[in-house]
Amino acid sequence: SDLSTLLGGNYVNRFSIQGRSYKVIPQVKRAERLTPDQLTKIYVTGSDNKLVPLSTFATLRTTAEPRELKKFQQLNAVRIQGVIPPNVSLDQALKFLESQSKNLPLGYTVDYAGGEQITVDFYRNLPKGNYGLVILRVHSTAEVTRGSEDVTAVSLFTGQPYTRELYYQEQLQGRVGFAQYTEDGPKFFGITSEFVQKSMNGDFNGATVLMMGCQGFINNRGAEAFADKGARTFIGWDGLVSAQHTDAATEALVRQIVQNGADPKKAIELTMADVGPDPTYGSHLISRP
Repeated sequence: SDLSTLLGGNYVNRFSIQGRSYKVIPQVKRAERLTPDQLTKIYVTGSDNKLVPLSTFATLRTTAEPRELKKFQQLNAVRIQGVIPPNVSLDQALKFLESQSKNLPLGYTVDYAGGEQITVDFYRNLPKGNYGLVILRVHSTAEVTRGSEDVTAVSLFTGQPYTRELYYQEQLQGRVGFAQYTEDGPKFFGITSEFVQKSMNGDFNGATVLMMGCQGFINNRGAEAFADKGARTFIGWDGLVSAQHTDAATEALVRQIVQNGADPKKAIELTMADVGPDPTYGSHLISRP
């Protein structure tokens, strides 16, 4: 309680001067509590009611801790994000997640969030989640359309139906547009590499990003964009890839990184040895750096 009183800056009482009430907040002067050595010299009440310095019975040490501890239903939690591609049913997506959950160590549980949550603004705030591993199992394309103009960039689909009225300024800037799985299919908002660099909030803080849709490395813009936002490693396909093949590769890649603790380049090497290039399109997984 002595340390709490001396260092905590807590309100303990009030006093009055000239008819006005003021808070009483006891605290050691800032200049006298800046270093660990200064803290050990603080006197507290001992067992015999005598004042003794903290250093007589306590030591201080520095440890590393996460900046934020995520919780879900009062349990420690890590959130992994994904978007269901237009040609994949919810049942297929849930089965895929269930198969991936088997790669987690004992003691982990899994819960799901609905695909309707995957919007432009969802991507906008994705770096603020402080994730160590980000899996983008979403449909992607090498270009996204704004009006009659195609913007060449690695572009990620959302689950949000497209309308010209929303995100108008970002559409003009080439950060947001519409994307379609097929030429006559429904239009969804898509975000570009420019959006990742200039419209996402926060920083990925050294996270590894797995971009498991098509054409993640059709050029370097996607990798560069995520690197500019603080991602340590970006992994993706260098061409088109089928849903079945990328699912198998994602499972193998997550197993190597999460279960076996492999670094990204080694994880890619082992994954490609396991599943091989896409049998239809011949695409390979590569990474930066």
